[in-house]
Amino acid sequence: MGSMGFKKSIIILFVCVLPACGLPFMGGYGSKGLSKEEFTRYVEGVFRLQNSLTSKAMMLMEEDESNAIYSPVLLAEKQMHLACVFLNEYATRDAEGLNISFALQRQVQNTAEACEQAAKQLAARLDEQ
Repeated sequence: MGSMGFKKSIIILFVCVLPACGLPFMGGYGSKGLSKEEFTRYVEGVFRLQNSLTSKAMMLMEEDESNAIYSPVLLAEKQMHLACVFLNEYATRDAEGLNISFALQRQVQNTAEACEQAAKQLAARLDEQ
């Protein structure tokens, strides 16, 4: 790659890629534009909620194993698990002291609200029991 090609690559990096790194800081985090601290507290609350609901769902399933496969609670729990997969991966990596990539951070940012909604749906199903 010649000197001119290298310069073009650097320019593309600064013009296209690096501004994307600053997006959360310019518009805030999540759909409500929260600060980093507010979003961190929000995500921690969502994690605690879904973790608590998973425990409650498991206890309910143990009490009534005969109906567990067909239970709307089980379906809601599975949907929550899928919606919260990136948040759970983040929490696991953080607890184990592993590197958390920027891509994973963005995935958590993009899916935290869906995780919360899925958790609320599970909570509603648990309340029906």
